Amino acid sequence: MIRRIAGLRRIKGLHFIVIILVNVVIWTGILSINNGVIIQRDFNFPLSNDNFIKSYYPLWNDISSQPTIERLPRLFIYLPYLILAQAGLEVSLILKILILGTFTFLSIAMFLFCRSLLQHFRIEMKGHSWISIGCAFILAYSPISLHFGWETSLLVSLAALPLLLYFILTKINSIYLPLLATAALLLSAAHPFNLVMNIIIGTIFLLLVRMSRKDLRFVLIKTTLTFLSFIAVFSWFLIPYLSNPTTSLELGREAQLSQARFLYVSDNDPIKIILLDRDQFTYTNTIPPDPFQSAFHYASLAALVGIGFSLFFIKKRDWKMYRVLLMFSAGFIVCTLLSFGANGPLGAAYYTLVSQSSFGWIFRSPLKFQLYQLFFIVSLFTFSIASITEKLRKHNLASIAGIIITFIFVGSSAYGIYDANTFTFKPIELPSEYFEINNMLKDTGTEFKILYYPLYSTRPTTWSQGHYIPPFEVRSSAVPTYELARNYNYVKETLYNYPYYNGTLSSPGFYDFLASVGVKYIIFNNDRSPDKYDDENLLRLSRSDDVKQIYAKNGWYLFEILRENSGTLNVANSLVIVSQQSDIYNLSSPDLPVMLNSVKQATSPSTDNADTTQIRMGNNNQSVQPEYKKESATKISAELNSSSGSMLVFAETFDNGWKAYMNGQKVDSVRLNGMINGFPIHTDGKILVSIEYEPQKWFEVGVVIATVYTVSFVIVALPRKHITQRISALINNIRSR
Repeated sequence: MIRRIAGLRRIKGLHFIVIILVNVVIWTGILSINNGVIIQRDFNFPLSNDNFIKSYYPLWNDISSQPTIERLPRLFIYLPYLILAQAGLEVSLILKILILGTFTFLSIAMFLFCRSLLQHFRIEMKGHSWISIGCAFILAYSPISLHFGWETSLLVSLAALPLLLYFILTKINSIYLPLLATAALLLSAAHPFNLVMNIIIGTIFLLLVRMSRKDLRFVLIKTTLTFLSFIAVFSWFLIPYLSNPTTSLELGREAQLSQARFLYVSDNDPIKIILLDRDQFTYTNTIPPDPFQSAFHYASLAALVGIGFSLFFIKKRDWKMYRVLLMFSAGFIVCTLLSFGANGPLGAAYYTLVSQSSFGWIFRSPLKFQLYQLFFIVSLFTFSIASITEKLRKHNLASIAGIIITFIFVGSSAYGIYDANTFTFKPIELPSEYFEINNMLKDTGTEFKILYYPLYSTRPTTWSQGHYIPPFEVRSSAVPTYELARNYNYVKETLYNYPYYNGTLSSPGFYDFLASVGVKYIIFNNDRSPDKYDDENLLRLSRSDDVKQIYAKNGWYLFEILRENSGTLNVANSLVIVSQQSDIYNLSSPDLPVMLNSVKQATSPSTDNADTTQIRMGNNNQSVQPEYKKESATKISAELNSSSGSMLVFAETFDNGWKAYMNGQKVDSVRLNGMINGFPIHTDGKILVSIEYEPQKWFEVGVVIATVYTVSFVIVALPRKHITQRISALINNIRSR
């Protein structure tokens, strides 16, 4: 029997096979469910392969009429799943692979780091691989990891940190270190918070582990090459972002920086934070309802933290190792204090950074620091449990360490894993009415957009089995629409907040306005928990003479707007400038664009009339819809006849990245009707127009730069590697003689 076990240990890749199989067993609950196509993940309810791919088109998502530049760094993470979608694999299966793949990757990355860490410092050499596997699963399925399971990009970015540190420990002498470290940083870039944290932690770790007077020049050269490699390979994001910078603030996330929001996120029990749990945003239920099981849960987490710091009370080792231990300890303490948010000793300074600095929005969520709090304590625990095992082995009691690891894993993660399989990660089904409506619309053409009311946001519904779900309609829609939940704040204000809460859905002017921004249909779902605004607005729609109800079933409705000229492109000969939100709906129509006077204007009104609320430009109220060709999601071309002083109206969400080239002359966009693009026409007669999302061309330039650099690096480094191997072989032969 002993020989068989010893033989198993020699199987190449056995540890990775075990990690994969254990992850498959853990997720058996969702992998075995076949009736349900929706999983609430980063990908957010895509139903068709086509939408799945289009939703991540760089740099403009024409399904939801919004920029994707903030999500673009995640393309590196999502690419394998998009390839599967392109190959025809069902989206429901892809999402299951996504969950399994994310937690498996997190487990493997932490395993590689823990094992290399113990090897580097020569601790418990006999059983370091199996200890590392246990510690990797503690990290991958801790309450924190399961709470952040709703956003897989954060977990992948967390996994990029141990992967980066693994490369620093094991590949520092490799020619390919710059590319390997760059790959880890690209995985980190899914969220700027993770990227900043991983760079800071990786740099400190490199200095503590590798820095000495002898290695200083070598380390600086490697670090510089890594930095340059990252800049080159990441140029497909950096160049278009610098050409048209977009932040969460510009996308309408100011509310997430408010003091009230900061206080709400910070409202957690400090003891729970220290023990890697919390009260707010508990996506997965990790705390058992039974008091005895709950005590077991917190006892295991307390053991994790306590044993993690116990190494300082065990026999002292060399200072080089202690530098790393002090780094992990300091990292845990700092991240814990920051996780307290407003309730911690750094609360006032933290919120000042968030609210008053230009980069503070990156750190706006104190609970994200728990991801790194978790990483630091599990790293300390790995050191400690390996040292304890080393001591116990002398007394033939090494199995106790395995019992401790099992106790902590089961106590901290078992209930969360159960809940994830049976509730929070369980596939769910959308109502059949949703599919029926979309099937009706998808054959009617796509030269218009639809709106979904109300916003689901995170409110539970009957069909979602109580899940708190993100908005699903847009990426699931068979017809392009305007994203109301995550688009620019002026889109949400113009299309949802103001009209929904001010009774505008009963105004004929509102439907003129919707036609002017390309909206033809409204889908209304009244199946969430009772809400007076939902009921009131549904009543307004039902009674309006400006819309026609063409579908009604089980709380789902489809209304057609009885207006013309709801296409993507038209030419208008008049313009009205307003200063009041309500005037947008009173004055908007397909032939009368409206421009808010708070927006920088390409065509300025007469200064004599600058104080008036409304300024009419042009003499005619005529609108022409030219024929056009949509060449891609970010480029359309058209030919039109018009006169100077007219306005080319382009019904896509306003973004200053959109540019029009009229007979080769570049024209900037202005914001019309509160939310779409307008291009002033300065010439008469025949005009050849090309409307392009300008950052797209810089994305393509960046892809070329990244590809050329990577291929060149490999070509240059490959022969050097062979030469180094030959020289080493020659030296070994000489020595053997």
